[in-house]
Amino acid sequence: MDVRGVAGGSFENNVVVELRALDDRTPTVRVALVALTYSAPDAGMPGMWQTTLTVPSSAAAGPVRVIAHFNSPRDGSIVAEASVDIVVD
Repeated sequence: MDVRGVAGGSFENNVVVELRALDDRTPTVRVALVALTYSAPDAGMPGMWQTTLTVPSSAAAGPVRVIAHFNSPRDGSIVAEASVDIVVD
C-alpha cells in the first residue's frame, strides 16, 4: 500500500509511518512500520514524503489506521501525529 504526505519541522526530517489494526476504533496491533526521511528545500521547511507499507498476508482484512508521526530526539515522545482510518481488503 502506497502512502504519502507532507511534514515539516521534525528533527532531521524524520517521519514514522505505521499501519495498525483497529479494534472497536482503537488502534491495537501494529501491522506495518516504516521510518523515513523526507526531502525539504531547507531545514525545518515542509516537504513531501512517500513510502510503501507492506501488509503481511497473515494480517486480517478490515479496518486499519495509517498513522504518521515524529518523535522528540530528547525523550522519544510523539511531537506531532496525523492519522486516517481505511479498510484493507
